[in-house]
Amino acid sequence: MFSLDEKFIEELGIANQPDDVKEELVVGIEKTIQDRVLLNLSDQITDFLADEITGISESVDGAKDWLGKNIPHYAGSSEFARTKKQFGDDAEQTFAQMKWFEMNLPNYLQEIQTVTEQVKQELLALHSGGTVAEN
Repeated sequence: MFSLDEKFIEELGIANQPDDVKEELVVGIEKTIQDRVLLNLSDQITDFLADEITGISESVDGAKDWLGKNIPHYAGSSEFARTKKQFGDDAEQTFAQMKWFEMNLPNYLQEIQTVTEQVKQELLALHSGGTVAEN
């Protein structure tokens, strides 16, 4: 749902790694951040909410169903148009996920920022003994 920006990648010193190595590192870092954020917010996620976000994340039909029930006129919104332009075929799921988090976990974005900074500091501390790719 989120991705690391180039500045983050450069700050870690992995921007010049071969593309396959850099991509593997970025995917791992993003997963670590997402897992920590969800762990930190887990006390706010009921079984119902967990099932709901799973349904949105696992299928386009699940995302469209949720959008139809919660944001029935989403397709005509300028916000969805921007999402569709940016994400193409994944627009419904991405838009539904963003809206689900806004509605159910309003502090999600702040938590991502906080955890991203924590992970960056941890990786930089590791990096001081060598490159991140070596650790």
